[in-house]
Amino acid sequence: MVMGCVFKHHVYLCIVSTAMLAGLSLITSHTKAYAQNQNCTIVSNLNGPIVCDGGKGGNGMLNTSSDRGGSKIEIKMDMSKHSGKEAVKITGGANIIATKKLKVTGAVKGSGKNLPVIKVDGSGGKLMLLGGVDVDGGAKIKGSGGNGKVVGVQMGGTEKLVMMRNVIFEGVTEGINIKGGGRRGAANVMGMGTMTVNGSGVVGIKVEDTGTIDATVMGLKIEGSGGSKGVEFKGTGTGGKGTLTLNSVDVSGFETGVSASKGKLVMMGGWITIKENGGKGYGLNMQGEANAELMRTRIVGDRRGDGTGSNSTGVVMGSEGTLMLTSVDISNVGVSVEKGMVNIMGNSTITVKENGTGLSVSGTGNATMMGAEIKGEGGKGMYGVKMMGSGTVKMMGGTIMVKGGAGNGNYGVGVSGGAVTMMGTEIVGTSGGTGVYMGSGGKMTGSGTVEMTSVGISNVEKGYGIEVWGKATTSFFNDFKNMRAYSSY
Repeated sequence: MVMGCVFKHHVYLCIVSTAMLAGLSLITSHTKAYAQNQNCTIVSNLNGPIVCDGGKGGNGMLNTSSDRGGSKIEIKMDMSKHSGKEAVKITGGANIIATKKLKVTGAVKGSGKNLPVIKVDGSGGKLMLLGGVDVDGGAKIKGSGGNGKVVGVQMGGTEKLVMMRNVIFEGVTEGINIKGGGRRGAANVMGMGTMTVNGSGVVGIKVEDTGTIDATVMGLKIEGSGGSKGVEFKGTGTGGKGTLTLNSVDVSGFETGVSASKGKLVMMGGWITIKENGGKGYGLNMQGEANAELMRTRIVGDRRGDGTGSNSTGVVMGSEGTLMLTSVDISNVGVSVEKGMVNIMGNSTITVKENGTGLSVSGTGNATMMGAEIKGEGGKGMYGVKMMGSGTVKMMGGTIMVKGGAGNGNYGVGVSGGAVTMMGTEIVGTSGGTGVYMGSGGKMTGSGTVEMTSVGISNVEKGYGIEVWGKATTSFFNDFKNMRAYSSY
């Protein structure tokens, strides 16, 4: 026998057992609801919260019994009438499959209790959304005692969320929040569609308080409309424990695509497309003590026309940790290293436009390039590599190519501090620019040290391969190709 969920005391309670289509019976009180051997199966005419509690190992299917055949489950709920309730709550280890489209409207109106629209609670619970979810926060959120935080889907450190179709979040500050609670385990979000988070100042997916949790997001497209961050990772614990893996995840439409402040971030494949806000934007922003590895990932800047006036940066390394970039493709924006260590390996390519810098190193930052390529595509004021800090830059092999006409002020490598070492690197101009510019002379200030071994510099303006000003120091080793040194003191 199959029965619909029962609405009593403003709560729909659907209890899940191992029997997929068990009948439904409820024992309720004013404060609690109990059930035995039940299943969350068919729901109709909803205007209140749904709770699916399966105990241990429970499984179930959340469907709709609309008179017209039904293509969605609609929850029209004013939280002022359902204080302390989520729209949908999966608890007790229940494994729930929502077969139809779930639409939540007005779910947090008047709440102020920072409740999520959907919450996967307890140990090992799983919510699979076959029909997708359309989450609409409704009117302006007002509440006493709250800070305006609204979470679309709340997950713990051991839950799974599967989205087979598109998901839209409206009126939320965080689309999905994974909070590990300092426990061990693994949380997973998997999707085959697009997760859209509308609104300014929002975060698509936030992972925090991970402890030793390994969180994974796979196969999902995360789109914003100018919101603050697509993915935010805040590991916790001594040394910033916890790992977040983004596997084949595309992030677009956010001022900051992905940010990490602690723990270890791993991104394999996928895209990050920056949407500028006030002329600024960041693909990957590393701060605090975070470490990260990006492999075969593409980062694209929001550069229109000739790219002038943009302050976007593909990668910002402000962390004390280490960032590995392997076979990445960064276009229209560059890499900025302020702290820590950045290693650019494999067939990585960085492409910048007018006034752009491929690799900028300042402060105490350090960088190593092995076999990578930096290209400047026309215009003026471009640098392949700009070293301004007290750290080191090491380039082994690789190519720096700057395309610009004579007198346009383009430079393959600019050094005003720290130490730069080049071995087997090729610097190529197109009838303009300077191969290596050092020291202070109006264009840059300070001094630095450069050591070059078997470096080729060709097709630069006036035949000047190296221009040295002030107290900069240059050391040459082995042979050079098509290069002349020019010094001014």
